[in-house]
Amino acid sequence: MSLSSFADHNLAFKMDQDMSPDPLVITELRNLFKAGATPSRLVRYIVDEHGISPDSDRLIRAYFREAFGVSLFRASASLLTIPSEELPFAAVNARTIHQMIEKRSEWDVESDCGSNWLDSLTATDPSVLLERTASEQTDEQSLKRLIGGSQYLHEQVAILSRLVEQLQHQVITLERQPQMAAIV
Repeated sequence: MSLSSFADHNLAFKMDQDMSPDPLVITELRNLFKAGATPSRLVRYIVDEHGISPDSDRLIRAYFREAFGVSLFRASASLLTIPSEELPFAAVNARTIHQMIEKRSEWDVESDCGSNWLDSLTATDPSVLLERTASEQTDEQSLKRLIGGSQYLHEQVAILSRLVEQLQHQVITLERQPQMAAIV
């Protein structure tokens, strides 16, 4: 091994050690998600905790992998500098939320210890839905694929609808706080 490749290997190893997700941040990410935070908000939380660096993308993906068992989109440092209200993550949010809920049994060991917006939701891997509908090789295969796809989309709509309701509940709670303070 040459000296430069040895140095590159050591630098990569050091970066991997420095880029390890913090267990406290993982717990907070899970709690924030269960409280209704979107993936883009969770990305903001990670950036707030660690700052923006050339390795932010890798760190964000590592956190989502550790916290929720999903790999996430690539988020370049330039994308992360855009103000949060302008982040173009809406489509990513829908797919990522579905994956996070799909893998909930793997990361949410306390799922039966309280009620939250996730409790009544189902999220199934799209390939599983396609396998279910395509298990019989008949002339109706196309129709079965469409049914599997529509089941997946139905789950996504249900997930996002529940999230909207959770967020609306938080907005109402926040709107009432100044009124409560004025009364006291």
